[in-house]
Amino acid sequence: MVSKGHFDIIVIDMNLGARESGDAVANRLRGLGFSQPIVLASGDDAQLARPIGEFASILSVGPTHFHTKNESGPLATTVMEASRMVDPIRRSLRLMKEAGFGATKFRIDSKVYTLDDLLNPERTNQEVLAQLRESLHSLLVEFIAGQSRNDPR
Repeated sequence: MVSKGHFDIIVIDMNLGARESGDAVANRLRGLGFSQPIVLASGDDAQLARPIGEFASILSVGPTHFHTKNESGPLATTVMEASRMVDPIRRSLRLMKEAGFGATKFRIDSKVYTLDDLLNPERTNQEVLAQLRESLHSLLVEFIAGQSRNDPR
């Protein structure tokens, strides 16, 4: 269903025309631990007019936005609204990884970590924040020291 890649926002058409409905796919993603904002879009107003309780499991794990294709305006506007809910810490770590620093080692207290370790989807945001909050200074020092060793100047 979803590769091992990272996504800032997941947009799902509720009328997929597949074996599973869009909200079933969203439920499955939430069950797999995806807490990123999800935008559920539908051209069928009845899909989004269902009781909010039917979306409880999707809403309880992460931010969820609803987009009615018939009257909500451009989908891009809804996606921009959802982007305000993207976890800035994980996004920054993911961008550092994409820049080639995923395997860079750094020390927090007595443990050695890589960005890949912190981006592990099994880690909760609270665990990542606690580790980074306690040792942000040492993380930056290690990163800068590694950069200066690799600087070709």
